[in-house]
Amino acid sequence: MRLYKERYVMSKEELAKNLRKIRDNNNITQSTVAKFLWIDRSAYTYYECSKTLPDLFTLIRLSKFYDIDIKCLILLDGWKYERKPI
Repeated sequence: MRLYKERYVMSKEELAKNLRKIRDNNNITQSTVAKFLWIDRSAYTYYECSKTLPDLFTLIRLSKFYDIDIKCLILLDGWKYERKPI
C-alpha cells in the first residue's frame, strides 16, 4: 500500500482481492467479465491472482461493467462493492 495524495493506493495483491470480491458480490463469472473486456478468461484470471495488473483501459472498462467509480477499484479509502443507484 502506498500513500498517494493522502489516499492509499492498492498493491497488486489488494487489487486482485478487490476484483474477486466485487465479481463474487455481483454473482458474475470470470468468463462473463472476460467477454465484456474482450480478453480470454485465463487473462482475466491473472488479474484476480495478482500475476498481472490490468492496464488503464481495462480498469475503465471494469468500472463501466460494474457501474462503479474507477476510484473504487484502485483506492482503499471508502470503496464500496455496490452498484451506483440508477
